[in-house]
Amino acid sequence: MDAFYPPLPHDTRLAVAVSQGEGPENNQALITWKAADRVRSAPENSYRFCAIVSRHVPDWAVCGELNEGLESIHCVPQYNNSMILRKLRSGKRYFITLFVRDSVRGSTSSYETFEVVLRKASDSNSTKETKKDEVRFRFLRGPPRSDGSFNVQALPLHNAVLEMGSLPPKKGSTLNYQFVIPTNSTKNNKVLLIVHACDGYVRISVFRNGKLLKRSEPFSGFRRFLVVNVHSGQLRFQITNDDSKPKSVHLWASAQADQSPYPKLPEDTSVKVVRRSCSTATLQWLRSADEHAEYCVYMRRETANYLEELVSKASNLCKGGLESSEMVGCYSHRGPSLEALQQDDSIGLIETTVVGLEPAKTYRFDLLATPLQRDQAQSLPYRTVWVRTADSC
Repeated sequence: MDAFYPPLPHDTRLAVAVSQGEGPENNQALITWKAADRVRSAPENSYRFCAIVSRHVPDWAVCGELNEGLESIHCVPQYNNSMILRKLRSGKRYFITLFVRDSVRGSTSSYETFEVVLRKASDSNSTKETKKDEVRFRFLRGPPRSDGSFNVQALPLHNAVLEMGSLPPKKGSTLNYQFVIPTNSTKNNKVLLIVHACDGYVRISVFRNGKLLKRSEPFSGFRRFLVVNVHSGQLRFQITNDDSKPKSVHLWASAQADQSPYPKLPEDTSVKVVRRSCSTATLQWLRSADEHAEYCVYMRRETANYLEELVSKASNLCKGGLESSEMVGCYSHRGPSLEALQQDDSIGLIETTVVGLEPAKTYRFDLLATPLQRDQAQSLPYRTVWVRTADSC
C-alpha cells in the first residue's frame, strides 16, 4: 500500500519566509521543503508539488477532499523545492499545506500544515512608534518553542547533497543554509561550496560559527568557493538577491570535492570551428577532467540581425541550452589519464562534425558536459559559438 502513495522525506516540515509589501494585498510568502530521494531521481513529470492556501484548518491534509475556505492552489515541477505564494492579505490567517502528487497513479501525500498570520497594519501614531523595531521581512522560521514563539534558523545543507532554493523578487532578500562540518571526513580541512545562480545576479556570504569569512561580489552562473582550515563546527551560507527579480539557485557542499555532481571543465571552455562548408561544420573542444563524461551539442538556426540578439543568454543557466535549440547528438567519452595528458595534450581534444546545414546560414551551437556515474549529475555549458556556412557548395 505504501508504494501507491508518493514518498515523503523524514522531515515533513515547511520553512516559510514572509515578505510584507506596501499594500494590504501585496504580501507574499516563500515556502521551502525537502524532497524524498525517490522523487528527486524520478523521470521528469512523474511527480508535482502543489501547495494549498486556506483560511481554515484543512481536513484535506488527511482525506484529500477540498472543503470551503480554499484560497488558492499553486503547483511546481518535481525538481523544485520552493515556491512563492503571492497576494496574501494583511490581517488574515492562512494555513499552507503542501502535497506531492504522483502523476501516474493520481495519489497524493501531504507535508505538515503551516500556519501564517499576517499582522494588520495600523495607522495610529502609537503603533508607528513601536513599529520601528519590527522586521518587515521575516526570514525562514524553524519549529516553535514551547512558548509558541519561533527560532530564526537556516535550512540544512546536507553533505554532498544538491539543494535548490528560490529568492523572492526583492533586492536584499536572502536564503540561509547551514552546513554541519563532518568531523570524520575533513582530513584535508577544506570544504568545497558550489553555487549555481540560475537566472540572475546574487551574492554569497560565508560564516563559520557565526563569524563572517567571505562576502562575494555579485555573480551569475557557476561559482566554486573553497573554505580552508575547517576542523569542526558549522558553516552558514547566505545567498542574497542583488536586484528585484526572482532567483533560483542550486547549492552543493562537501569535504570530498571529488563527489561534486558538476563536471570539471577545462580552463579554456571555448568551442572552436576548425572546418566548415556549405552544409557542415566541424567543432572541436577540450575534454573535461572527469574520468567519464557525456557531451551534448545543441543547434539553433539564427534569424536575428543584431549582435545583442545573437548573444542573448538562456533564460535559466541551470537548464543548459536554449529551449528553442534542437539536440544534434550526445557523445560519451572516457578521459585519458593525467600522465597521458601531460605527455600529449592533443589527446584531450574532442572533435565532431555537424551535417545537414543550409548554405549561407548562421547557426548557434551550445555544448553541455555532464559527468557520468555521479549522483545527482548536473550539466555545465562551454562557451557558445556561432557558425556561418559557406555561400555555395
